[in-house]
Amino acid sequence: MSKSGQFLKFLFHSLRRPGRVGAIAPSSAQLVEVMISNIPRGYTGRVLEVGLGSGTLTDAILRRLPSETQYCGVELDPRIASSLQNRFSQARILLGSAADLSQLLQGQKYDRIVCSLPWGLFSSALQDQILRELVKSLTEKGELSSYLYLQTVWLPGGATFLRKVLGYFDSLSISPIIWSNLPPARVYRFQPKSVVKLKA
Repeated sequence: MSKSGQFLKFLFHSLRRPGRVGAIAPSSAQLVEVMISNIPRGYTGRVLEVGLGSGTLTDAILRRLPSETQYCGVELDPRIASSLQNRFSQARILLGSAADLSQLLQGQKYDRIVCSLPWGLFSSALQDQILRELVKSLTEKGELSSYLYLQTVWLPGGATFLRKVLGYFDSLSISPIIWSNLPPARVYRFQPKSVVKLKA
C-alpha cells in the first residue's frame, strides 16, 4: 500500500474511534527513529509494541530484528490488528487491551517495549492499570519508550500520566521536541523501578 493509502486508512480509523486513537497522522520518520534508537540493527532481545496504529513503527522495528519471532504486538482495534497481521504475516500480533498485557503475554517479559498509547485520553485508574501491566512485562533491565504530543502535556490526562509514570519507572531520557511529527511530540524513555519500591 502506498504512503498516501496508509495515511487515509489511518485517518479513517482515527475518525472512527476518536476515544481510542490519539493521533491524526502516522508517526514521522524522525519520531520513529527516536522511539527505536535503543533497538540497534541485529538486536537480539525481545521487543513488544503496544498500540500499533498505522504500522509505521511495526515496520521499522521488524527491519531491525534478525527474526520476527523476537517481536510481539498488542492492538485493541480488531480491524487494525487484522490488517497488520496480513501485512506482517510472520509477526505475532495479539488482539486485546494493554490493561490485560500480562494475561495476553502469558507472563512473557520483554527487553524493549515501544508504546504508542494515547495517555492523555485515559482515566487516572486506567493509566495506573496499564502502567502496572507494563512493569510486569519488562525484564529487570528493560526499557520502555513512549511519546506524548506537545499539547497533551498541558492537558489533565497528560499531566496526570507524567506524575504517575515516575511512581512505576525511573526516567532515563526525554528527547528534544520532534517538530517534524504531526502533532509535534517528545519521546520519553524509562526503566522499571525495583518491584520492592512499587506499592502493593
